[in-house]
Amino acid sequence: MTTIFVDTNILLHAKPLQDITWEAYETPPITIVITKTNLRELDDQKDNHPKRHIRERARKALQRIEAALDNPTIRKHVTLVVDDTAPLIDFAAYELDPQKNDDQLLAKVLSAQQTPVDRIILYTRDTTPRIAAKRLGITAKTLPQHDELPPQKDEIEKENDRLKQELHELKAAAPQLGICINHDPASKLTATTLAPPPEPVDDAVLDTQARAARNQLPTFTRSTRIDRLTNVPGAMKVFAMPGITDLNEIPQTEHERYQRDLQTYEQTYRQHLLRMHEVSELRARTITLAITLENTGGKPAEDIDITITLPEHVSITDYAPVAPGPPSAPRPPQTNATLQHERMLQLTLTPNLPSYDFRMPNLNPTVRGPKITDHSITWWLRNLRHTYEYDLGTFYLTLPLPLRPFSVTYDLHATNAPKPFTGAMLITPIARQDAPSDTP
Repeated sequence: MTTIFVDTNILLHAKPLQDITWEAYETPPITIVITKTNLRELDDQKDNHPKRHIRERARKALQRIEAALDNPTIRKHVTLVVDDTAPLIDFAAYELDPQKNDDQLLAKVLSAQQTPVDRIILYTRDTTPRIAAKRLGITAKTLPQHDELPPQKDEIEKENDRLKQELHELKAAAPQLGICINHDPASKLTATTLAPPPEPVDDAVLDTQARAARNQLPTFTRSTRIDRLTNVPGAMKVFAMPGITDLNEIPQTEHERYQRDLQTYEQTYRQHLLRMHEVSELRARTITLAITLENTGGKPAEDIDITITLPEHVSITDYAPVAPGPPSAPRPPQTNATLQHERMLQLTLTPNLPSYDFRMPNLNPTVRGPKITDHSITWWLRNLRHTYEYDLGTFYLTLPLPLRPFSVTYDLHATNAPKPFTGAMLITPIARQDAPSDTP
């Protein structure tokens, strides 16, 4: 003879007791005992469980137990009995808590072991009772998987699933905007400066280079004459013939002017070298950001406002730091003939007339921006098709030394999106390590 105790989870989540092939698992005859703990838990689940299908299972289980009072045989060689008496053991002696339902069930099994029965088995779905049963010398088993009821969702869960599906479909049909920097959608990326750090500037070297640039220019003495007429304008050749006034000579004032221009050229060239070093220093702490707007959603985005915000210590431009070209060489001393020719031209030249721009403004633009302020860049875009991207441009960020990581945040608003798209990217600037260039 085999006596089986079951926990309440077996009654709620397994097949009805009469549909389980108990005789295949245990030696008949078999008696299944329903305890007072089972009845109390079923009654509580019937009234208070939040899921309706569990409440319904508990109600039907109680109905089947009640029917077994009159007809205890539920299968061939299997009977069902109800024992609603309290267990007759000392809970403290077995280290059990009478306030816990699992311990009440274990205590009932221990009480049954005090009577002469061939075999007593506890069937439970829970791990904790099985661990305690092993400590108490109780044989505990679980039902095979095919005797378990399949998972079932109640109406509330089904409604939640339906709403989740609708939300997923709405999101799939809505635009999904994002920003890529340097063609990288990651939230962390690196950016290399435009140039390596330049060598320190030396005033003596600047003076030497400026003087060398001056010395490369031609020199003219007071005795210099233009004997050939190749450089004399055609209209003045008649005045440059020998025996006429010495129009092919260079006047003293031109020599003096040229000497002054040489001195100015040397100073200007030194300033040019210094400016080149300043630009090299700027490029050594300037990084490039190529910004792209992308729409990975299932619908075009419309009427898009885009804002990129940078830290206060970062300066933004849409052009790279570039040094101006070297200064122009001074104009060589001119002959009297050339000077006279220039005076005559000034008398005949027509003054420049003002120019007028009659181009009509774009009254229906598809994009506006970029508008660069102190610490942000803004655009407006009429629309962006789904699965497409739009190049917002390349920008140059000049950073203070030492180079440190900083965050770039974006805020994207589309009128047909349920909420704005926001995010941040951490950019780590890295100094370029190749050999410095003489020209930025």
